[in-house]
Amino acid sequence: MIFKQQNFLSLYIVAFLLISVILILRVYNLNFDQLWWDEIIAFYTADPTLSFSQTVSRNFELELSPPTFNLLLKFFFKIFGYHTYVGRYLSVIAGFLTCIIISLIVYDLTKRNFAYFLLSLLLSGINITLIGTSQEMRLYSFLILVVTALIYFFNKLVNEKDLKIKKYYLIFFLTFAIFSVLIQPFTISLLCVSVIYILSFNRQNIKEFRLFLLSTLFSFIPIFVYYYFIYLNQIDTSLYPDSLGQIINFKFLTNLYFSKFFGSRLMGLIYLLILILLIFLNRKIIFKLNNFVFYLLLIIVITYLIPIVYGFIFKPILIVRYVLFVLVPILIFIPSQIYFIQNHLIKKFFLVIIMISTSLNLLTEQSFKQFFFQRPIFKPDFYSAFKIISQSDENNFTFSTKDRNSKHFLNIEKALNNFSNIYAAENDFEIKYISSKDLENIKSKNIWLICTYEINFQCEDELMNNKTKLVKEISLNRLNLKLLNIN
Repeated sequence: MIFKQQNFLSLYIVAFLLISVILILRVYNLNFDQLWWDEIIAFYTADPTLSFSQTVSRNFELELSPPTFNLLLKFFFKIFGYHTYVGRYLSVIAGFLTCIIISLIVYDLTKRNFAYFLLSLLLSGINITLIGTSQEMRLYSFLILVVTALIYFFNKLVNEKDLKIKKYYLIFFLTFAIFSVLIQPFTISLLCVSVIYILSFNRQNIKEFRLFLLSTLFSFIPIFVYYYFIYLNQIDTSLYPDSLGQIINFKFLTNLYFSKFFGSRLMGLIYLLILILLIFLNRKIIFKLNNFVFYLLLIIVITYLIPIVYGFIFKPILIVRYVLFVLVPILIFIPSQIYFIQNHLIKKFFLVIIMISTSLNLLTEQSFKQFFFQRPIFKPDFYSAFKIISQSDENNFTFSTKDRNSKHFLNIEKALNNFSNIYAAENDFEIKYISSKDLENIKSKNIWLICTYEINFQCEDELMNNKTKLVKEISLNRLNLKLLNIN
């Protein structure tokens, strides 16, 4: 008895340490990199002083995504203040909760085996993609959390025997399902998979799931109304690039974005091979009726299949961020299926390979190396640029663009102006943003031109003509600063 208590105590200590590592990896140096381009747009759109209609209008001027996340971000700013980096903490919270819920699902699927709860904490907690999305003020970390919660409640729903409790799980499931689709339309594949799973593998209990099927059917109505009558009428189609996704080729089919999900080509190959081998080894278990793991496999297959088929019929739309949420069922499937391997030697082999490779991969990533070495800057170094401008004799600046009169840049310029003013005030920089409209009336002969690689890699600008003299040029991280004499 004493031995068991000591063993449980050791497991709880390991759990506490893993949870601490998960938080530290997400919070440490969270604000080292300044906002990148998409974050600046989200920051501008989620201004808490705006009305609901103004927020939605700003979103559709600059975003292809629905305004759902930016409305939530706006509410977060209202509570915690409208400051440059505050929004990233929403992603941190979402990322942390995702790891916990993924591990709870694995815990349920492995017959409440706490060791596999810990394994899942490790694999999800140090996954480089989940760490990365947790440190960006974008929708992806929150979307992954919503998808994880959806899967969690669907698992509870299909396994619950008490009809009253089942109804509560149904409410939570539908809430997160609709919410996920309103954040990103591609998650509608989860609703479709849920219906397919119930119809195909619960025929003997179909009466129990009549309410589920009817409720799910009705949930498609508000989704259809929103996207067909509101989203398609509001979205600025000029924001769509000519090529929205990659063409399906041999490289993709042998990788399925696993290299992006797990940090490298080698790690992606390891996880993909483990997934395939687990499907083969546990095929008798996976393809049994009412096996929830088959539901996870359906999500993985259909999530990839929908954009692939669409791309063949119309045009490519397959982009990694559109299928990023498929990482959740993968991270649930792998540890839960390792548990069911009958051969102990093979099981230990899989455990050793996946734990060692995942841990060693973390050692090569900046998320770990930043504790021992100077972390490189990956995003535009606005801090250094604004500081140089503030300390110079000329405090006026503008951002570069190929076409200053385009509708799109005039909208982008508002976001840049908003970010610049707030960030400069927070750091006591005395700088003044000059919009394209005000350039003609500027009294000063000199102006700083900020060229960011996100906006314009070539730094081509109509200001840089034969009449313009380049006074000074400074290269910073992912940013070029030019002092121009424009008279």
